[in-house]
Amino acid sequence: MDRFDEGANVSNFGIFIDGVLTSALRLHLVTRTNTWSPAFEVFGDILRDRIDSGARLIDGNRFVADYPRARSFPQLPYVTLRLGIMAAEHFGADLIAASVRSEHVAFYQREYFAEKMCEPRPYPSLVKPLSLILIDYARRGDDIRARHPFYASSAGERTSLFEVKANACC
Repeated sequence: MDRFDEGANVSNFGIFIDGVLTSALRLHLVTRTNTWSPAFEVFGDILRDRIDSGARLIDGNRFVADYPRARSFPQLPYVTLRLGIMAAEHFGADLIAASVRSEHVAFYQREYFAEKMCEPRPYPSLVKPLSLILIDYARRGDDIRARHPFYASSAGERTSLFEVKANACC
């Protein structure tokens, strides 16, 4: 936990398998009126112009997994990251950001058409520096769902996860 866990634009999720917390993801909706997010704090120089011009961004961060359990469930990253895709769809986001270690950049580029925006930088409360990757969800969302139909979701499914936050933050 850290100071970014609270706020009107924050949603925290846990993925439980057989009743055991196996992965988690925190999402921030970043808009002109609420830029509270770790990515915006660290990479504001890259994100500021996009947000100031009206882009809406989902900042997916603190993606963690129980390593021994995750090895038993190779689909776990996709299940967990589906939450970010659903959030982008629900909130009408233009972009999805992730702050990732260098060794994970290629995964996001391959699976989500992400673009690496900068070399790794120091990141609050973490030892390893992280790079910012951006997914142009407005342009590539359909491509992501065509590649992996699993990412499609119903309005009802998204509403059940995000409606309280939609009313509080936007």
